[in-house]
Amino acid sequence: MRKILLVAVAVFSAGTVLFPATVPVTGWKAWAGPADSLKVSATAVNWGAGPDSLANALLSGCLPAIALADGESLAVSGVLTLGGVDKAPSHQFRFGIFQRGKNDSPNGWLGYVSTSASPEEPGFILARAPGNKIAFQGAGGPGEAATRNIFSSKLTSRPLRSGVYKFQMILARADRSLRVKVGLAEESGTPLYTQETVDTEPATFTFDQVGFSFGPVIAVDSLVFQQMKVETGTAGR
Repeated sequence: MRKILLVAVAVFSAGTVLFPATVPVTGWKAWAGPADSLKVSATAVNWGAGPDSLANALLSGCLPAIALADGESLAVSGVLTLGGVDKAPSHQFRFGIFQRGKNDSPNGWLGYVSTSASPEEPGFILARAPGNKIAFQGAGGPGEAATRNIFSSKLTSRPLRSGVYKFQMILARADRSLRVKVGLAEESGTPLYTQETVDTEPATFTFDQVGFSFGPVIAVDSLVFQQMKVETGTAGR
């Protein structure tokens, strides 16, 4: 089983959040999309089987179960290269940190998923609560009431195209709340968008998965994840 544990990529300043420890990502799984084309090495995750092969694709990787105590934090960052994208509308690239638990499908996970923005629409952050019955990237369907939008703004972004992007999500616990901070930037470091909010009703403080989704309209041909890192540490008040 391959592990990915590489150099951190900062999308935005983590402020007073300190990350002294790293954990591996293992057990990469294609829940939807061409599973046979998923190739995992010590330095990268490559996926794609030609034109539009990753439309509606779902991909996840396993973490050792991480339980955040008060004052602790968890960060996921990396570099994503997309191929075959002409123009992607809002909400078509989604990524997050989750608790899969004993689920043997991509449905019903707890945690947080961020959606991309576009020139027409802002992105948002979904908090997935007990009772949701849809795949980890979903915003509707059975159990919709258990999937909450905890971030909304009027900020928009340039559309995603073929190219290289840096992404980051940080979860920081303070008492019974979780601060969720997300960023997506171009390869140069120019931010596409940032999202930040506090969930005062988190469904879990334990996380064991990272997940990625590509909607039907973005129609990605291929992707490469590199320089991916999962870090744990302390969150300053």
